[in-house]
Amino acid sequence: CLQNCRKRGYDYFLISGLRDYDEQKELYAQGRTKPGKIVTKARPGYSAHNYAVAGDNCRDKDKKRKGLQPDWDLKAYKVLQEEAEKLHLESAMSWKKFKEGPHVQLPLKEHMFTFKDMKTIIEKRNGLKRVHRVLDKHTWGVPLKDCKFCKEHNPKVK
Repeated sequence: CLQNCRKRGYDYFLISGLRDYDEQKELYAQGRTKPGKIVTKARPGYSAHNYAVAGDNCRDKDKKRKGLQPDWDLKAYKVLQEEAEKLHLESAMSWKKFKEGPHVQLPLKEHMFTFKDMKTIIEKRNGLKRVHRVLDKHTWGVPLKDCKFCKEHNPKVK
């Protein structure tokens, strides 16, 4: 996805991937019980970041300056959204509530996954490796109709 953006002249940099529950708790507190702007609606265990299936990316607002100058303007993430969706990834730019330009994740709901399911696997069945073993049964990066697991287990997929 990021390589395809770069080919189009847009550089994005991955700034956040896997987050543990404590990190998610801190981010969730921001703008609620701690100073700052609200940056997430997800409590610990209810973010794709907690399962290493999401990434937040950042566009550099001023490449001439040293270091990353974050551009948080939603318009700056349109190309990221387009390229993510071409690969059948979920872009938070397409969310109806809480649009978030930098966020891209596996389309979990589309593949019948809930955070509750993953949380249960983490807490009762040997953690993140087990979650990824379950996720690996799916074919990602293709239309849902081409996911063999979904065709076999989801009557809505034709």
